[in-house]
Amino acid sequence: RFAARALADKIEALLPPSDQIGDETTTRIGTVAARLRAGEFIGEGFEEGAVHTAYVTSFCQEGDLLSQWRGYGSSGGGYSVEFRTDALRELNSPFGQAGNEEVGYLGGSILQQVVYGVDEEALDSAARNLVHPDRYISSMTAAVAELARFKDPAFSEENEWRLIRAAGTYAMACRYRSSPTGAIVPYIQLHRFHWDKPHDAFTVASAIKSVTVGPGPDTAIRRDSLLQLMQQRGFRDVQIHTSAIPFRG
Repeated sequence: RFAARALADKIEALLPPSDQIGDETTTRIGTVAARLRAGEFIGEGFEEGAVHTAYVTSFCQEGDLLSQWRGYGSSGGGYSVEFRTDALRELNSPFGQAGNEEVGYLGGSILQQVVYGVDEEALDSAARNLVHPDRYISSMTAAVAELARFKDPAFSEENEWRLIRAAGTYAMACRYRSSPTGAIVPYIQLHRFHWDKPHDAFTVASAIKSVTVGPGPDTAIRRDSLLQLMQQRGFRDVQIHTSAIPFRG
């Protein structure tokens, strides 16, 4: 929801006065702006009534950051996995109706650097993309994808990048898992290679570039176990590092 009202302002500033709006597309985009302002991420047109959301995977630009180990790395006892950027850009998302196990996969996930705060230039660009799209896409889907790039500046230390796929919540072919608190969490499974193009996994570089062992206890044991796992699973081109941070949890 962060920056939704600011984006609505930018969209409306690009639209003609309400008494001069005549075409269906402009009317639809005006409706999307009004719904963003109200905090209602509901589709328009043929997606009228469908709640929209963004499925997001978050990455930190820095692989050995104390705040990340404390917040997400089991107090330093976890691992930091570095992915190849080109592999992330190759990921394909599901295409088809929810509940259909025979869906194909197609491109659609977007790797974007997070914008911290209400950045005027970034919002102007997002609004232009919505009002003058270069391809057809549901306006609310596009709006939610744009908003997923923005985050409160209090989190700026993370230098976050996000892999984003926006869609109507009832149309996307989701899987489900439970959170640590027991909540049901919908997610989508991405595939690196197009569903109808077979590939030989031994001829393609791993999507994982390196793994850093966290600064918690038993570092040597955890590093040896990680090396064994990587070797047995065929990840022989993955570099293994140990955190340089003097933190023991």
